[in-house]
Amino acid sequence: MERYGGLGDIHRPGYSVAENARRLARFAAVERRLLHILAGHLQGVPEYEIKVMLARHLWEDAEHCDSLRKRLPELRGHDRTVEAELEGPLGRFLDEALRAQNTIELLAGIYGVVKPALLAAYHEHQATTNPLADQPTTRLLRFMILEEEEHIAWGRQTLAELVENEEQRAAVASWQAHLSAYLAAAGISGDLPQPTSELPTGRPPFQICRHSMRDDRFTTTVLKDYGRPVQSMTERLHHMMWVRAVELTASESVASLIYEWDDLPWEAYHDLARHCWDEMRHTLMGEASLEAEGIALTDLPQWVGYTEHAMQLPPLERYAHLAVYIEMGAMKYPPGARADYEFARDEAQHALMALYLDYDWADEVIHARLGRRWVVKHSFGGDLQAAIALGEKTAQHRIAFYEQWRREHNLQPAYETGPGIARKQEAP
Repeated sequence: MERYGGLGDIHRPGYSVAENARRLARFAAVERRLLHILAGHLQGVPEYEIKVMLARHLWEDAEHCDSLRKRLPELRGHDRTVEAELEGPLGRFLDEALRAQNTIELLAGIYGVVKPALLAAYHEHQATTNPLADQPTTRLLRFMILEEEEHIAWGRQTLAELVENEEQRAAVASWQAHLSAYLAAAGISGDLPQPTSELPTGRPPFQICRHSMRDDRFTTTVLKDYGRPVQSMTERLHHMMWVRAVELTASESVASLIYEWDDLPWEAYHDLARHCWDEMRHTLMGEASLEAEGIALTDLPQWVGYTEHAMQLPPLERYAHLAVYIEMGAMKYPPGARADYEFARDEAQHALMALYLDYDWADEVIHARLGRRWVVKHSFGGDLQAAIALGEKTAQHRIAFYEQWRREHNLQPAYETGPGIARKQEAP
């Protein structure tokens, strides 16, 4: 029979509680900054499949950080030490990784330098800490190691597909060597000797892209609602699918909030990471349902007007527009998320879309709660009417933005029921 609960090597000394907490705080700091880096770059990455995966990875990194932060008080530590770890060489290393100038550099830095170093530190921690005394930590790390290994494998494979010539390979090697010098000065676990040589000159500060970038497979449009009205049941169903597919803009907008909305408590960034990935999942639901109908996502216009409008607003107004005006508004019945689900289930009798909309509705309930938590309660002290008023203000700003766009591009007023999606449409 198994002894000691199936745990082996229970006599090794391992880390003290204090040393364990110190190292976990640094691990949490890296995961926290990885969330920040991926969120900052998501909107500006043009490659669709990479954009999707960044949203998933930033959410999983947020989950890792949250698990580590919750472990710290159990080790007589405090999660405020996480941010403190970013004030020295570790923060400078991760700040430099943020300054990647294109998709190739982003993948080369994050999946070729940062995450491999973090994974090595996780393995070292697992091999050193006492598996009996510190079993809660080893259990957390086991799951985190699995996900980080998946992240790194994907990143390396994708980078190999993007790098096409010797010039690009040389640029990748140079960027990784540059970041490795900063890593050597910091170390993930913080127990490495400081190098005596000076660090290479750092890159200029990173500037977030303020547009929804798309690769050349897509046609983009700022105006969502133009074309002929939706008439048949099939057109309405396909339009619902398309609307979910262009929730990509909502995912990008939430990612920009993670990067730009300063001075929120950690719990808010954790919630926003979930919201970002949910919106990306909805995008994929729209793509998958269209695909099941024989419609390729690249044959349809990619609406980017949401981001073009949202990025004109400060972060609080940006989230009030999404989580209060749109998400909380979607709780009304009818129309709302429930009505969309019932249409797909009862009228269109489309099993796949009904399933997707069932889960979409469940997610919208979560997002409405997040609006109450971080706009109504956190930003307005519980004043619901003030939060709703701000949401209405952003809606009026959005209408004015689109009207100005129409005037500037000499376009006629449009139907509000959405575009026909039987053909690819040219951007205005």
